[in-house]
Amino acid sequence: MNPQAHKLVEALDKMKAEHGLAGVIAPSHQTPLMAALLVMIAEDMDKQTRRIIRLTWGLLILTAALLVFTIVLYEDAHKQIQRDTLKQDSSPKQP
Repeated sequence: MNPQAHKLVEALDKMKAEHGLAGVIAPSHQTPLMAALLVMIAEDMDKQTRRIIRLTWGLLILTAALLVFTIVLYEDAHKQIQRDTLKQDSSPKQP
């Protein structure tokens, strides 16, 4: 958790403790803290969302590279099989 967000949560908990069991905190005291907390959470969420998007693009590029690599290997193996078949067909047969 963001250290600043942790401090805000602690401040809200302290306010609750000060008001006893009733737990009624004046909105004028609570609103700025809650707004600051929501802004910090939104910024963290935006940062994590951007990170997930970068990771997704990385996976897409890696998948495309593996697909190209697989196609190249398949073509090479297919050509090798054709060469081997031609060699066997063209070799003189022993009686």
